[in-house]
Amino acid sequence: MVQPATKRLVTEATLPELAQDAFASMFRAGTNVTFTYDDAANTFTINASGGGAGTTDPEIVRDTIGGALVGGANIQVTVNDAADSITVAVTGLATVATSGSYTDLISTLGTASNPVTNASAARPTGIPKVFWQCSTQPTNWVAGDEWINNA
Repeated sequence: MVQPATKRLVTEATLPELAQDAFASMFRAGTNVTFTYDDAANTFTINASGGGAGTTDPEIVRDTIGGALVGGANIQVTVNDAADSITVAVTGLATVATSGSYTDLISTLGTASNPVTNASAARPTGIPKVFWQCSTQPTNWVAGDEWINNA
């Protein structure tokens, strides 16, 4: 014989308790998350552990940055996990000046003080306005360049 379900009298006084019990039974803890229902205090507490808590793991940050940096032409990126460092280096240069002023360390070919004198020379890179000084119009001359005809 099937027993009838226990009936509870729901009143204004018992309704909040029944609602709280139903609410607490709906939740299940998961990875690094716990739920605590305190029936006597009528409180429901959610706790989280591991990660979070407003902290950032420096190792994860370095690994993320190291993975995002990509070397281009003549640039090498080296991640040293053991030393907790990321090194960005210039590679593939035949000669590197080690002394002198800043202007001594950069190429001045194609500037007003050092114009290109060979009309068939390659156009210098990195200079928006190239100065040419030759007897025929330069083959690599572009609009904006300055050509001084010394014919």
